[in-house]
Amino acid sequence: MKYLLLFLIFSFFGVGVEIFFSSIHDYIRYKDIAFKGRSYLWMFPIYGAWGLAIGPLYNLIDFIPFAIRGFIYLVIIFAGEFCYGYILKIAIKKCPWEYKGRWTLLGLVNLLYIPFWLIFGYISELIYRGFISVTIY
Repeated sequence: MKYLLLFLIFSFFGVGVEIFFSSIHDYIRYKDIAFKGRSYLWMFPIYGAWGLAIGPLYNLIDFIPFAIRGFIYLVIIFAGEFCYGYILKIAIKKCPWEYKGRWTLLGLVNLLYIPFWLIFGYISELIYRGFISVTIY
């Protein structure tokens, strides 16, 4: 039950952050005052998997300063995004978030998002620590 809860919490958190981020992006770029954010159902599994990975990972590296932990989270997030996007390209012939520009890796990872993923890693850690402090598992 604990793992299902973590999976769902992080799935909804990640998709919610994407919807928020994309609505702000569209407002800044296109002056869209409707703030219609978007995400993909394909993202539930990757954010849920992150929710399952953050616990053991945090427990393993919690003694390391956050600057280094953040970099570790960043590498794992980028690797997960890249691998999942690549698998989707093979399975369904398309990756829903195909990035364009020179700061991308095969259109699957956008290096310009490094600060956002660092913040996401930190907030994920806070959510996990809050989760374990209020559960009886």
